[in-house]
Amino acid sequence: MDSVKAEEYINKFIEFYNAYYINQINDMFLSYPKKRSVNIELKDLEKFDSELATELINNPDSILPLANAALEKMNPNPEAKEPVHARFMGSPIEGLLIQDIGSEQIGKLLTLDSLVIKRSEITPKVRLGVFKCSYCGTVIKVDLEKENPPEFCPQCKRKSLKQVNEESEFINLQRIAVQDPLERLKGNTPTWQLEVWLEDDLVNSVIPGDRVDITGILRIRPRRNAKGKEEKTVFTMMFDAVALKPRQKEFIEIEVTPEEEKQIKELSKDPHIFEKIAKSIAPSIYGYDEIKKALALQLFGGTPDKKLVDGGAIRSDIHILLIGDPGSAKTRLLQAVTSIVPKGIYVSGKSTSSAGLTAAAERDEFAE
Repeated sequence: MDSVKAEEYINKFIEFYNAYYINQINDMFLSYPKKRSVNIELKDLEKFDSELATELINNPDSILPLANAALEKMNPNPEAKEPVHARFMGSPIEGLLIQDIGSEQIGKLLTLDSLVIKRSEITPKVRLGVFKCSYCGTVIKVDLEKENPPEFCPQCKRKSLKQVNEESEFINLQRIAVQDPLERLKGNTPTWQLEVWLEDDLVNSVIPGDRVDITGILRIRPRRNAKGKEEKTVFTMMFDAVALKPRQKEFIEIEVTPEEEKQIKELSKDPHIFEKIAKSIAPSIYGYDEIKKALALQLFGGTPDKKLVDGGAIRSDIHILLIGDPGSAKTRLLQAVTSIVPKGIYVSGKSTSSAGLTAAAERDEFAE
């Protein structure tokens, strides 16, 4: 992209920010450098300039740096060194599953409804590399996010460049693994994992078990064979995250009629209401009173933010482990519970992973 066109896009982004997000941007710069990102809905950009939004979706690697450059121009601190980020959220493609993405989406801006299942430790990544020639002493700086590390010294043409870590600039990098939420899969469809890279202030923003909408760019990198050598024709997909948005679990809305409200209030005064609720769970199954009471307690949950005398917190939600002989109605009881709970999902052992129904928090080395 030529400099004239790039400057035109930067000016368009500045105009867009001033029209839609000036308050959020001012708040960011007041908290700078602790806060260095602004969350932006892609639909707002489409309202402002549909062509610019389309260009961002199809060529994010060219347009995103210009969007960030526009933010940097608006920074009132002329000596600011830390980068700022325009984190665009949303995608024109809705309902896209992780297992369905492929070569058609490479290099495009996508949004995926994902469940986080793994998280790596934080590792430093070189953003601006400083290289020095050990023969003639020439020093060069290279933006490694845009260019590959140089092999030869531009002055003496020798292969004698070495990176000077003390003068180079680094950013934090963290890798997570995500999969499709189980309720979006059909039958016993196996889940497929996708590696996601989080950089800078996105690091440590999610933990295993979180349900998030991840907007980012689908990329490929060479796959390594059993001997550790890179394949030339086969690649592995990874997702370069641009923005994260926590997704709250949506429960169905229940309309209560005046008659039902009257019945509920009358039942609340019944001293034996707990026993009645427990017995209403799978009434066709005789006995198992203690198990039914435990399931009833789990359905209603406990008191949130309850504190002990010494200040310790008590968890309001509980987990239940049912252990018993085959044919002891464990499955029937759980199936009965899912018919009561909004958004309840019954998953058999065949369609669960070794991590369980949701996620496992464990140390795991990602494949290089």
